[in-house]
Amino acid sequence: MGLVTLFIAQRHRGGENQLPFFACLTLLIAGICSMISMFSWLDLAGDIFSSLHSLNLLRFSFFLPFGIFMVLFIGWSQIQLGAKKWMILFFLGINIFIYQYEWRNLVNNKLEILPYKVPTYGEYFAVQQYEEIKHHLGDRANELIFGHINLPPAVSVYNGLHAADGYLQNYSLNYKHRIREVIEGELIKDDSLTSHFDNWGNKCYLQNATYPDMFDLYKWKEAEPIRQLNFNFSKLKEDLQVEYLLSSVEIWDQNLELVNLFVNEESAWDIYLYQVKSPQSLVGKHQKL
Repeated sequence: MGLVTLFIAQRHRGGENQLPFFACLTLLIAGICSMISMFSWLDLAGDIFSSLHSLNLLRFSFFLPFGIFMVLFIGWSQIQLGAKKWMILFFLGINIFIYQYEWRNLVNNKLEILPYKVPTYGEYFAVQQYEEIKHHLGDRANELIFGHINLPPAVSVYNGLHAADGYLQNYSLNYKHRIREVIEGELIKDDSLTSHFDNWGNKCYLQNATYPDMFDLYKWKEAEPIRQLNFNFSKLKEDLQVEYLLSSVEIWDQNLELVNLFVNEESAWDIYLYQVKSPQSLVGKHQKL
């Protein structure tokens, strides 16, 4: 409404000095977009009105780019500039051929111009590789519950496996708390990760502080092993019924036993399959030592 009011006011003022007006308006919208992304305004407001904690202001930022383009379009239509049509085509070309990452990714997969690579749909979901995993585990594979370390649980679900974690739209708060009890030892290593897990309700992942919230550790990325995973493995196994972890990165932890490493040329992942050891076996091991 504020933008509409400004526009109407400018129309009543006449056509002079319209370029500075629309330039300032565009910068104002861009500034609002940046500030919403950088500052947690609702966290402060939530201290006064607790219900505001559940409102994600970032969702409204999706409308701001449309506002910017609207202002630019209206501004160009009002400015008496002979080359404005070519300017519109120029900026549309920039938007299509530079800002649109799907186009860039497609070209980069062929020419490798940019220093990064993204997987294809088939590489991401790695159907053949998951068939190898299920074949290795036998008939029980479809009955087991898996946890995931820096590997999107959605990939496992797509391939017919049960996941204890994931990006979930509707689930009980109690389950969120149970997941938190498992990963609390990792959360205390990183305050930002703690805040991220506690305040982003949809994310119910088995997070770790070594690679926090990284679910794009494709096999062409270099990643050092996770040297210790401070999970409550007893609760992971007995409460959440997780017997195996699927990980896109190697893990060095005495609570886990590497079952197999699955590598496939048509997959975006090198998938490590770990079995969660039972607490009894670890007690016995310590007693022998």
